[in-house]
Amino acid sequence: MVSECSSLPKCTEEGAGPTVVSSGLPSLDRLLRYRGVRLGTLMEWLESDDESVASASGATTLALAVAVHLQTTNELAGCRPVVLVDRGRSFYPPSVMPWLEQSTHATSVKDSSSVRGRHSRGNVTTGREEHSLYIVYPANEADELWSIDQLLRCSGVAAVVGWPKNVSSTGMRRWQMAAKSSGTVGLLVRPSHARREPTWAEARIQVEPSPALQSRCQHVASCKTCNAGVQQPVSGRWIHSRAFTLMKVGGQWDTVAAVPEPSVACVLDLTSGKEHVGFHGTMEPPKCQGTIRCAS
Repeated sequence: MVSECSSLPKCTEEGAGPTVVSSGLPSLDRLLRYRGVRLGTLMEWLESDDESVASASGATTLALAVAVHLQTTNELAGCRPVVLVDRGRSFYPPSVMPWLEQSTHATSVKDSSSVRGRHSRGNVTTGREEHSLYIVYPANEADELWSIDQLLRCSGVAAVVGWPKNVSSTGMRRWQMAAKSSGTVGLLVRPSHARREPTWAEARIQVEPSPALQSRCQHVASCKTCNAGVQQPVSGRWIHSRAFTLMKVGGQWDTVAAVPEPSVACVLDLTSGKEHVGFHGTMEPPKCQGTIRCAS
C-alpha cells in the first residue's frame, strides 16, 4: 500500500536542520512556539467535548487547511501529496477540492473518484496531476496505526492527516521519530479526552467553536454594503465561514520560552481554506469591514 512512496518526489536533505514554515493560518502561527510549523513534527488537534471526531468538525477542518497549505509551501520541493488515513470513512473529498484548485502550486483533482482510490499498486495513478490527495482506508485499528507510521516515514509526502482514537505513548514516540526522519508533518485529530494522555507532538491544540465570533460572521454576512477594499461582496464571503477558538494545551514546548497567547481566535473561509485576517480585533459589531482580507 505505502511501498509506492519511494516513487514520489523527495524533498528532505540529509543533514538539513528543521525548517519552519507558516501553517497558512496567521492566528495559529502566533500560538506556536516557532511561529509556524516545523517540518518533521507532529501536531495534535483536540476536538471540543460536544463535537465528534468527524469530517465536519472544527479540528478536522483546520487540520486539512494546514495540510493543503503545507503541500504548496515554497520550502517543499516538487508536488508532494497529502495523505489521509480514514478508517472511519467520514471524510468527504469534495469539501477540500476547491482548496486544492485555488492553491497556486497544487495540481487539480478532477473528481471524487480520483481521490478516493486506495493507495495501492493496482490503483495509484502515476501522473503528476493525481499527486494532490490520497486517501487510505485501513480495515482495522492495527492497520490504521501501521499506515500512519509508514506514511510518516515517507519523505515524498507533505502531510499525513489521521483520526487515531487510541495510540500508546510508545506508538506516538515512534510516529514522532518517523516524521523527524522524513520531514513529513503529521496532523492527528484526536478526541478531547486525549488531552489527559502524554504526547510526543510538538503542539497540541484544543479547538472550540466560538459562538460570539460566529455571530459576528453572520452579522457581516447580512450586511448589504461592499467596501472597495474587500475583494468581493461580504454577503458572499462570510456565509460559509466558521469561527473557532484555538488553545494551546500541551506539546513539547520549552517552559522557558513561554507562548505569549494562550488562545487565539480564528475565522476560516470554508470555500478557500484560508483564514479571514483583520476581522476579530474586537468583539463589537463591525460598522465597516474594509480591512478584512483572506490570508494568502
